[in-house]
Amino acid sequence: MRTNAWITLENNLAISWWNYYKWATADPDKRGEEPPLDNFGKNAVRKLVDLDFAFRCFKKATIQTREWRMLSVYDITDNQLNAGYTQYGDAEEGGDYAVAGKWTWSPGDASCLIDLQWNWRPNQVLLFMPDVCDDHDCTTQSPATEITDVNLLAGQPGREFPQTTVLVG
Repeated sequence: MRTNAWITLENNLAISWWNYYKWATADPDKRGEEPPLDNFGKNAVRKLVDLDFAFRCFKKATIQTREWRMLSVYDITDNQLNAGYTQYGDAEEGGDYAVAGKWTWSPGDASCLIDLQWNWRPNQVLLFMPDVCDDHDCTTQSPATEITDVNLLAGQPGREFPQTTVLVG
């Protein structure tokens, strides 16, 4: 079974992940001093796929006066996702981290099913969706009005996006 999740990070924390990612993927002879990052963040960065694309495709969103980034992590376990709450604190309680959705699939599946163990808040996720083109040449754009599969791992079927909020507990 394969998994992926969308996580949200406070913008400064996301930038520290970005800086570590750029350092870790640079030529070892040219990369300089290792940027500071906690062990959880270092391990989480290894679960990211194409961070460059994620920083460009998902919009930065302002939620409750703070700026946030959404990133996609693959082959992630529930324990690893929960460890993010332990390390950075729950965004809903003033922390810097949240799980925005988690999906599972197996090779040959027609779609990725959402894992209802994790809270799904489509109104917040929509804030991170890239703008959509208003015309053929994309000279004007408008905010997205629906959640889309912005980034899929090669061979991953489309994700299931419930239209209503799922609150667990």
